[in-house]
Amino acid sequence: ARPTAAEAAGATAAAATIRCVASHCDVLRAVQRRLADRPAARALGARLVTDGGKGVLVAEVREGGVAHQLGFRGGDRLITLDQVLIVDEATRREAQAIARRAARFIVGYERAGVRRALEIAVREALPAAAN
Repeated sequence: ARPTAAEAAGATAAAATIRCVASHCDVLRAVQRRLADRPAARALGARLVTDGGKGVLVAEVREGGVAHQLGFRGGDRLITLDQVLIVDEATRREAQAIARRAARFIVGYERAGVRRALEIAVREALPAAAN
């Protein structure tokens, strides 16, 4: 499905509010607030599916959305958020609550059978890009 004009504008805004290097991303607090105000999947620009106690499957990622900017891909499986094991809707909501209020957190995920971690730091302003 093609993104709406509002979704395309959101993707452009996401690019200016997220900076990632290797396994660390800096995210503006405005993005965190936007995620708190909308359903998680819609705000992330991804389709998420709770996967029978195995985490949350990132079934689809919209190019330019927050999930895309953070480096997630369709097929990734979100497993933990700050050591909260995501096994059902209740723990998924707990993880979302942490992500909505924490200044720093780590997302544990799996891609193609390999466990990975992404550290996310929420900031008022992005640090200057390294040259």
